[in-house]
Amino acid sequence: MTKSQTERLEAVQCRALKIIFCYSSSTSYLTTLELVGILSFQARRLDLSKRFFRNICKPDNCLHHLLPPPGDLAVTSRLRKPTVYPRPSLGTKRYCSAVSYALLNFQ
Repeated sequence: MTKSQTERLEAVQCRALKIIFCYSSSTSYLTTLELVGILSFQARRLDLSKRFFRNICKPDNCLHHLLPPPGDLAVTSRLRKPTVYPRPSLGTKRYCSAVSYALLNFQ
């Protein structure tokens, strides 16, 4: 999803909360989210993406074959930012796949 699409969906959620809970404009959107006990659209989306990546990392997952082979633990454990899988080098993030995005951001 693009940033503008995410912002529009967040605005829809904000508007729905205003209608459902009849809060005034003086109450902030984040305060209302806390009172209701839900996360923002962006936070929920990030959480779901992280859980999806953790599931792919399990060897019995049907999408596990999409991941590159793991790096050598003897080498990666001595790095400042150790990662299990090698980070892909991308020229642009525009057409980045979900797996490449997860390898870059969730390890």
